[in-house]
Amino acid sequence: MHILRKAVVVIVCSLLPMVLLGFGILFSLFQVLGSASHIKGALDSSGVYDSAIASVVKQTTNTQNSSETQSSDGEAAVRQAVKDAIPASYIKEQTDGVLDGIYDWMSGKTASLDFTIDLTPVKTALVDNLTEQARERARTLPACGPADLTTTSTDPFSASCLPAGTNPDQIAEQTRQTVLDSDIFKQSSITPQNMQQGDSKPIEEELAAAKDGYQAVKKALYLTGLLAMIFIAAAIFLSQPRVAGVKRVAYILLSVGAIGIITAVIGGAISHTLVDNIAKDSSGELPIRIAQVVRILVDDIRNWWITLGSLSVGISVGALVAEKVWQKKHAAPSTQENTPIGNQPPGSGLPPLAP
Repeated sequence: MHILRKAVVVIVCSLLPMVLLGFGILFSLFQVLGSASHIKGALDSSGVYDSAIASVVKQTTNTQNSSETQSSDGEAAVRQAVKDAIPASYIKEQTDGVLDGIYDWMSGKTASLDFTIDLTPVKTALVDNLTEQARERARTLPACGPADLTTTSTDPFSASCLPAGTNPDQIAEQTRQTVLDSDIFKQSSITPQNMQQGDSKPIEEELAAAKDGYQAVKKALYLTGLLAMIFIAAAIFLSQPRVAGVKRVAYILLSVGAIGIITAVIGGAISHTLVDNIAKDSSGELPIRIAQVVRILVDDIRNWWITLGSLSVGISVGALVAEKVWQKKHAAPSTQENTPIGNQPPGSGLPPLAP
């Protein structure tokens, strides 16, 4: 029985470091990526929403320029209209709603993926802004002369003159109708159900792997945490004496904590270098901001890992100090205290017994 108990102690003490390391990694990842809050904070502090607006504005003007040449004034008008119609606060609000819907579905709070991106405010603001910009632009255009008889464009953002038989109000109304008929406003909202196009898979099927991974990490986190507690209890209570088991566990916690701290520091430095290199190779502001989001999340994971490592080191040092104190308190009495008075060695300071 003694041999079996000793074998179990050796096995659990050998497995405990790997279980603790696994728990620490999973715990750190889940604290940062297990809910939408950290991702929301990283997106907000990175400035990605402002960059997203700039990207949308650039894409909008580039799309229009691909079909017809815009004047610099017309392009500036379109850019300003889009900026006013899609504020950063709107993008943040819609992104937060999408993230909440995805995490509620992955965590099992909702049976199906559910979120709604309301396009009505953008549609209304963009139509009104472009209509007014078109009217103001048309008012600045001169009437087309004989040399411009072939000019038929009624787009105030690209035309150099106002065709005969048109006025600024007509131009504005045509612009309004053009925006309303554009593909982006075919739907008043975006939901998981209407995001599917053609033969593509539903978005729930596209994100099924992410949901399975989320649930797997969550289960592994609970499993490694439970195994760590079982192994620690077995190492302590099966050791003889038990204080020796406490000492073993303390040294394991100390080594795992130190390894965790070192790994977190080195891993953080490497991740920073990789993210910085990706940002340097990227063209445009938006990829740089996305790289900044990744960097913030990696820093959060690293900080949690360092916190766990420091806690592990602190617990181990406390346990080792307590073990020393206990050993000193329960140490066997000294030889001198156990020696009969009559047999005290010379120079002990006690008088010999009378014969």
